[in-house]
Amino acid sequence: MPRIPDVLQRAVAFLYPDVGSAESGFSTGGTGFFVEVSTSEGEHTFLVTNIHVAGTGCTIARIDSQDGKSTVLDLGNPVFHPYGDDVAVFPIAPDNVLEMTPLKWSAVAATSQRLQELNAGVGDEVFMLGRFVSLAGRQRNDPLARFGNIAMMPGEPVIDGRGLKVEAFLVEMRSLSGFSGSPVFIYM
Repeated sequence: MPRIPDVLQRAVAFLYPDVGSAESGFSTGGTGFFVEVSTSEGEHTFLVTNIHVAGTGCTIARIDSQDGKSTVLDLGNPVFHPYGDDVAVFPIAPDNVLEMTPLKWSAVAATSQRLQELNAGVGDEVFMLGRFVSLAGRQRNDPLARFGNIAMMPGEPVIDGRGLKVEAFLVEMRSLSGFSGSPVFIYM
């Protein structure tokens, strides 16, 4: 696999249960990533994570800032996916201090049409960028990369860990604690 573009690392934030944990880099929490969605009303930025991360109180984000350090931000209350998918989002106000690069949703979302255009399928390489809680840093976020492959394309709904039927990709990938909520990219 070739080198991962640096810009993708700036799309990732680390999530913590409280401000003290975020400031000290305490080894608990998860990952989130920034997306930008275009609507008729303009551009909107969101931080996306899993319900099982945000729903357990990890609503404090540590985001890199342009001064070479990081900023701790209380994200407020998440909006959970209405149909039970393990997705939670937080609206993010524009901020010139934060060093973040939201992913353009229209360019990165794994829609059926996009997957057909790319001819994506079983065996394609994937990678994710997330929080390695055992080595999260204290001043900056340095996401760790993990690698794998698509093992099954969406089709028949699968039963997730909460007992809900969901449409899902199955990916064979090594993971560690803290990677929940990480963005997963198909390498094409």
